[in-house]
Amino acid sequence: MSFADALFAYMGEIAELSREGYLRAMIEMGEEPDGRRRRLMQRILTGSGSADTTLSELADQVGWPLPEEITPVALHRDSVPSRTGLDRHVLADLGCPEPYLLLPGPLEDTGRAFLAKALTGCRAAVGPR
Repeated sequence: MSFADALFAYMGEIAELSREGYLRAMIEMGEEPDGRRRRLMQRILTGSGSADTTLSELADQVGWPLPEEITPVALHRDSVPSRTGLDRHVLADLGCPEPYLLLPGPLEDTGRAFLAKALTGCRAAVGPR
C-alpha cells in the first residue's frame, strides 16, 4: 500500500468517525440530522401542508404524538433552556432569533409543573389554552 493510499484510508476513517459523532450529538440534543422535527414545527405553525395525513406522517416519523391542539411557549432569546431539560414530546426551536416550544395538547397541571422545572431561570410566555 502506498503512502497516498494509506493517507486516504486514514482520512476516510476520520470522516466516518466525525459523521458518527455528529449524528450521536444530534440525537442526544433531541434533533434529527435531517431536520424533520423542525419541519414539523414549521408546518404546524404556518399551516403549510396542513393535510392531516402529511402532518400525521411527519409526526409519526419523529415520534411526536399529533394532538388536537398545541400549547405554544415563546422564549426570550437571552434565557433559553437546556435541550437536555426538555421532554422528547416537546418540539423546540432554540436556535432561531425568536426561540419557542410547542407542547402537545392543552396546558394542564402536569404541563405546568414540567415547564416550571424545565424553564427555571428563563423568561417565557405560555400561549392560550
